[in-house]
Amino acid sequence: MNSKKLTLVLVAFLSFFSCAEAQSVNPKKNYFGNGLTSRFESMKQTELKGYEFAEVLNSAELLAKRTNDNYDCKVFYCYNGPSDPELDYCNNAANYYISNGTYDLPNDFRLFKVGPFYLVEKATLSPGSKKETYLLTIQHKYDEEKYTTEYLIGFDSVTLLRRK
Repeated sequence: MNSKKLTLVLVAFLSFFSCAEAQSVNPKKNYFGNGLTSRFESMKQTELKGYEFAEVLNSAELLAKRTNDNYDCKVFYCYNGPSDPELDYCNNAANYYISNGTYDLPNDFRLFKVGPFYLVEKATLSPGSKKETYLLTIQHKYDEEKYTTEYLIGFDSVTLLRRK
């Protein structure tokens, strides 16, 4: 399978999960969950059906792609869709999917998900402080308060650096 097909499969998988999870989260109830470690873990892989794959591809967009000597890092974002009509506020949220892939055959891939983030103002992917790492910075708002969340991305891990 070529790299474009694998990327499409990863994007589809990620979008489906982000849409399903984000719609079940009520942002007015404990926005940051029971702690940051449980909320921002890497996701497990599951099989996607044809319609799920199409849904993910249609709703995910590439935020940025960075390359180093050992792997490519691609960050996609996906919105959870329309707000819940039973809520008196908009619960539109974005999830970010991080796909790392090696150049050597057979290709080795890692897939991570962070989010959801409400009212994202800006998100950037830049070189990290350590060799072969990247820094994902997300500026977002919640209940009129601004937050900046940063993640250090390595090939095998995504680590929350700070939130505020």
